[in-house]
Amino acid sequence: MNRYLIDPQIILEIFLDNKSQCSDLFHTLLKSNNEIYLTSSIIPLIMQEISQDPEIILRLEQDILPYIKIISTTGEDIREALHEINYDQALASITFKRLCSDGYILSYNENYTSMGLKIVHPDDVIPLIERDIYTSKRKIPLIDLKREYRYYLEEIESAILKGSSQGNYINGPELLELEKKLENYLQCRHAICVSSGSSALLISLKAICINKYNQECFDKSHQIITTPYTFIATASAILHSGATPVFIDIDPKTYNIDIQKIKSYLKSHNTNVVGIIPVHLFGYPCNMDELLDISKEYNIFLLEDSAQSFGSKWNGRYTGTIGDIGIYSFYPTKNLGAYGDAGLIATNNTQLSELCRILINHGGADQYNAKYIGYNARMDTLQANILLTKLKYINEFLYNRISIAQQYIEGLIPVKEILLPYNQNINPVNNIIHSYNQFTIRVRNGQRDALQTFLQQQNISTMIYYPRPLHTMEAFKDRVMIPMPLIESEKASMELLSLPISPLQTVQETDQVIQWIQNFYKQRYQLN
Repeated sequence: MNRYLIDPQIILEIFLDNKSQCSDLFHTLLKSNNEIYLTSSIIPLIMQEISQDPEIILRLEQDILPYIKIISTTGEDIREALHEINYDQALASITFKRLCSDGYILSYNENYTSMGLKIVHPDDVIPLIERDIYTSKRKIPLIDLKREYRYYLEEIESAILKGSSQGNYINGPELLELEKKLENYLQCRHAICVSSGSSALLISLKAICINKYNQECFDKSHQIITTPYTFIATASAILHSGATPVFIDIDPKTYNIDIQKIKSYLKSHNTNVVGIIPVHLFGYPCNMDELLDISKEYNIFLLEDSAQSFGSKWNGRYTGTIGDIGIYSFYPTKNLGAYGDAGLIATNNTQLSELCRILINHGGADQYNAKYIGYNARMDTLQANILLTKLKYINEFLYNRISIAQQYIEGLIPVKEILLPYNQNINPVNNIIHSYNQFTIRVRNGQRDALQTFLQQQNISTMIYYPRPLHTMEAFKDRVMIPMPLIESEKASMELLSLPISPLQTVQETDQVIQWIQNFYKQRYQLN
């Protein structure tokens, strides 16, 4: 996949039909998943030539512009181009280079003022596309945030400029708009935007403590059950809240907390347990029906850590909205990601919602009347602007993730040395949806690190999430309860590997990853 800035002369020739191959070339670029760009400075040059013909303007609007991204030209771009002889060409190149430093300029003019970018003649594009298709070592990132930015370029730039220019950087109206849209999307009564997923965890725990015990912090005697195979924020929030984390091992099939082991622990140690924090790891939902039954039987709270599972469902309901309260992370790599830290608290409990809103604003209804010791944990308005834009694409991107995962599953089933993610996607019985924030495989026979190194040599990025379970970290030494061996968590930390799964990842890129994994094992068989 390449990125092309189109010389306005080529756009005009598509309309004037002087060279019919330009039209064919345009459609070939689109079919081959290449990205095509104009700059805002180029549009006036095109309009000068076609402004007297309404039919051509209509064709431009309907047949060309929907498939081309327009990059905004900034004042700094103009200042830099002023010193160049061919100002118009230089300005377009400078603007394009800012977004696509490795892009091509598609032009008949080999002397185009390219500002260091490569110029490609229309006659040379087809061989370039074919060479790109058959290049087997193009870099594949774990998640391609730059490609996502370019995908909704015009909308996201508008959102950023709007958010920056209005001056409402804290508690702007977009924040309330985002909360209402998230409530509607998640089908929950209350959505509270916060500064991060970690803040959401801590504030939720404090709100539960105030609501249930009329005190701001838990006691050390209060136990909260969670998993050791997760990000540090889950357990550190428990410690920050004053309670003691109790680590229960994971189910080796789903990598989520083992519910049968929770039941076993509660049968003999239920006196001091006040809550459970299940983590919907990698996007696969925990069995919320069983967890709800447990929380009711023992009168304990259920706080869902849905940091990785925005868009996942259990029994037709979104994760994060089923328990007493749920949290989400909008870290840039999440299913719905901001351009920095941001998060969300979701609940159907009005009392908890009101407490959370107070706690994110230093603990008071206003800044000069604090009722509790709270936090500065509001979401910035700029992040709200960005998330409002990206929320429009969430269903499309979730569908893409599921499609990519299905391609991986079908391609890697023959590789018996790999255990694929537990796959009950859109189960007709209980309507489970795995949102695949990560696509994580289990590599058997001690080959995980060797496979990762091999894929890295092929320019394929992978990630080992949680190479150390939480109970092995110094930060938790002598501060947590470990009532049973955590064998499965330790095994998972040595065997799990996450593969690239960007929502805009192409079929060809996914197939490339599959092929190289298959090649890795073919080589192993030959050596043996």
